[in-house]
Amino acid sequence: MNSSFEIKENCAYIKINSELYTKDILFQASYVLLDEFYFFIDKEDGYFSISMKPREGEISEEDIFVFYDELIEASAYVEQLKKTSGIREALLESALFSQKKLDEEQK
Repeated sequence: MNSSFEIKENCAYIKINSELYTKDILFQASYVLLDEFYFFIDKEDGYFSISMKPREGEISEEDIFVFYDELIEASAYVEQLKKTSGIREALLESALFSQKKLDEEQK
């Protein structure tokens, strides 16, 4: 198993394989849930250790699964950004070129 969790004293302790998820993805997933949870993140022996404590109420397995869903969503978003970076760069370059051409015509 590449990740695991346990709930103890109203805090979830989650272990995430750092080969599957980067620090940036982990931070993005945590950021989305900051209104609902406090996070403490550390790294040791190729794993991220996350402590996740609710700001109010009791933590549940469902809360942890929501965190896992956010990890997957952040990963998919980053992968899509990588795949479309060339298109975005071309669009930006085209927009800048068009603006430069307009500026020159107005002079």
